Amino acid sequence: MVMIFLEVKKQYRPEIEGIRVIAALLVAIYHIWMARVSGGVDVFFVVSGFLITTSLLSRYARDGYIKFGYFILNLFKRLLPHAFIVLAFTIIASYFILPEVRYLETIREIIASIFYFENCQLAITGTDYLGQNNEQSPVQHFWAMSIQGQFYIIWFLIISFAIWIFSRTKYELKNVFLTILLILFIRKFQV
Repeated sequence: MVMIFLEVKKQYRPEIEGIRVIAALLVAIYHIWMARVSGGVDVFFVVSGFLITTSLLSRYARDGYIKFGYFILNLFKRLLPHAFIVLAFTIIASYFILPEVRYLETIREIIASIFYFENCQLAITGTDYLGQNNEQSPVQHFWAMSIQGQFYIIWFLIISFAIWIFSRTKYELKNVFLTILLILFIRKFQV
C-alpha cells in the first residue's frame, strides 16, 4: 500500500471540537449583537475541508481507491436527515404563516436547499443575506450548507485527479496534490 502524507485514524479530536465551539460563538456573537457575518462560518468551512481531506486520503491509504458513490451516499446519510426535518417543518409552518406569494418563493428555495444550490438561488433573486430591508427567507441560512455540499463534490474531484496523476507518475501524492492546489491558487488570482 502506498504511504499517504496525511493518515489520520478516526478518533475524537478535542482540538477540532474546540475550534468548532469558537466558530459557533463567533457566528452567534456577530449575528445576534453585531448584526453582521463573522469569520466563524469560514472557520467551519476550514474545519470541514480538513476533515473531508483526511477522510478521503485515509480511505485511499486504507483501500487503495475512493468511490464517488460511496462518498456521496455517506455524506447524504449524515447531512440530509437533519436538513429534511428542518425543511419539512419549514414547508408546513410557511403554509400557515406566509402569504401565498411568499410561500411559493419559499418552496423554490426549499427545493434549492435540498439540492445544495440555495446560495445560487439567493444570488439569482438578488437576496442580500444581511439586508435589513429585504424580506428574509426562512431557509436562506442553507446558503452555507449549499456551499459546503458544492465544495465536497469539487474537492472529491480534485483529490481524485491528484490520485489519478499520482498513480500514473513517479511523483509522491503529497507533491502532486500540493502542485494542483498551487496551480488553482495562482489561477484564482489571475482571473
